[in-house]
Amino acid sequence: MTVKLFLRVLLANCLIIICFNLLTLLPDFKSYALAPGHRILTGLCLYGFQFAMTWYLLKDQRNWLTFPFKAKFLIKGAIAFLIALSLTAVFVSMLDDRMETSDNTDQWLVFFQIFLLNSLPGALMEEWLFRCFPFRLAHTHSLKMPSNIFFLLMLLLFTLIHIPAYLFQYDAGLSSLGNIFVSGIFLFLIYFMTRNVVYTALFHAFCNNPKFVTESTLNWQYFYASIFLVTIAWPLIENQVAKRRMEKEDVG
Repeated sequence: MTVKLFLRVLLANCLIIICFNLLTLLPDFKSYALAPGHRILTGLCLYGFQFAMTWYLLKDQRNWLTFPFKAKFLIKGAIAFLIALSLTAVFVSMLDDRMETSDNTDQWLVFFQIFLLNSLPGALMEEWLFRCFPFRLAHTHSLKMPSNIFFLLMLLLFTLIHIPAYLFQYDAGLSSLGNIFVSGIFLFLIYFMTRNVVYTALFHAFCNNPKFVTESTLNWQYFYASIFLVTIAWPLIENQVAKRRMEKEDVG
């Protein structure tokens, strides 16, 4: 992977994101593409186009796109995130006497539809583009700048790329971009600790489109605490597994 190819893929994806959000300046496009009945299809078309374009640009380097999504990474990421959600429910049920259970089947069906077909694909693309892709480049290529400066630039780009969406799509102020910057830091730390883009993307997608099993004012506090615990435990468990594997190989 050359730096030139990295920049080509990165900037092409950023350009697509910016162009799409600029299109929301057109009232007719915004009302149609972002209507409740069309939002999922719009998202799938956007993310599908990004994936196809990235696949084309990478050519003989496509393992950079496919490797993070191998079955073992998918399974580990999904299990770890489910553990975090389970811990959240356990903490809330133990510590909040006013907690209620969310059992509206229709709401859950709508949530899973939006989460799996819209929130998660978008988060997977962003996490690969702004966390996994540059992180792997920094560890396999001699950059002409320190890695920490490189990651800071990626964090700033991640924040800036959200400006059109916040201004034109969500009608939010620029002050809200501070939250994006802080979120980018946490997402990078989660990926740095786990090296799992699926787990990081699941967290990202859930923050954008949340639905808790329990109904409580403490949900978010314990969710973040659970994510923190799982993220901290991840490398410790990985090291123990690797150590036992080496011991078995030595015995064999």
